[in-house]
Order: sequence, then structure tokens, then C-alpha cells
Amino acid sequence: MKIYGIKRKTGLLVILILTVISFVLFFTLKYVNSTDAVSSATTNTDKVAEEEKSGGSNMGSKTLLITLSSHHNSTEKIAVVLAKVLDADIQSPGQVNTEELNKYDLIGFGSGIFDQKHHISLLALVDKLPVVKNRKAFIFSTSGIARKYVIDDDPHTVLREKLMAKGYIIVGEYNCAGFNTNGFLKLFGGMNKGRPNAQDLKDAEEFALKLKKNELN
Repeated sequence: MKIYGIKRKTGLLVILILTVISFVLFFTLKYVNSTDAVSSATTNTDKVAEEEKSGGSNMGSKTLLITLSSHHNSTEKIAVVLAKVLDADIQSPGQVNTEELNKYDLIGFGSGIFDQKHHISLLALVDKLPVVKNRKAFIFSTSGIARKYVIDDDPHTVLREKLMAKGYIIVGEYNCAGFNTNGFLKLFGGMNKGRPNAQDLKDAEEFALKLKKNELN
């Protein structure tokens, strides 16, 4: 009986020791993993901060699209394609801070065409822009009649001249037809229904790819 009791106490002691060791190992590993995670996070944070300070080793050219949607979102569809290819920010004329425009390498100006010119709010913004020197810009639009069919009254003329007067170099222009229900046209279901279509969007993508290749590299 005495031997049995000694063995029983020894067994309990072994179990107790093993339990303590298990707890120690568990908390030790947990602490090490936690320390490694914190160290990794700190390293990543320092790396990001260093890249931001130096301008970023992988940061490409910055592009901004200043646009507002037409009545049937025709111009918005084009802007979305352009922004995707150019990795561009999109702002409406009312959102633009003119003092921050110098951080962009390329700026696109676009809207629907009204009375053979871009929207009045976009033109008003350009009037307020500071004069720059050889800054790159491009123009885009959607219109009831595609620009390529207009002979005498180019709908881009007013915006182009205003931008050039501010010192911008126009590096490209894009236009396509957009769905139009203005005035009496709505009585007949409008014109250019379904535009911009798949081909218009493809053309806009190719236009953006050309800009990216020639102006942002």
C-alpha cells in the first residue's frame, strides 16, 4: 500500500511538471509569434514611410480626370474606361482644388457637349486655373453628333483654346457619340441610343493606352 501511494504521488508530480512545462512552452511560443508579427508590421510600416518620403520606388505618373456626367451618363462611361487604363483619379469641377493640380503629370478635361462646347462648369473651372508652363492635358467628350462628322464648328475648340491660353499642351483628344434626348428628340426616342457602345469603349481604351505609352513613361 505504501509503495502504491508513492507511485501515485510520483505520477501526479510528473503530470504537474508536464502541465507546467506545457504552459511555459505555450506562452513562450505565443510571445515569440507576437513579437515577430509586431516586428514585421513595424518593418513594413517603416518601408512604406521610407517610400512615401522618397516619392515611392513603384509610384508611377499621376493622372487626374476632371469631368461631369452627361444626362444619360455617356461621358461617365468613357471616363471610367480612361481612368482604369491610366489609373487616374476622377473629380468633378466642384471638387477640384486648383492648388493641388501640380501633383498630377497629366490632366484630362471632359464632359458632354452643349451648344457645341463643353459644359459651362468645366469651362468656368478652366478660367480659374493658374497659368502653367508646358503642362500636359487631354480633352474628351460625348456629343449628339460625333465630332468627326462636324466640319466647321469643332465642339472642342472653346475648351482647347482656354487650356492652351493657360499654358497647357494638348496631347490628345477623344470624342464619340452619346445618347441624346434633348428637345424634340425625346419625342422620337432620342438619337444614338446605346451609345457609347462596345466599339466606343474599345476606342476610348486604345486612346488611353496610347496616352499612357507616349505621355506617362
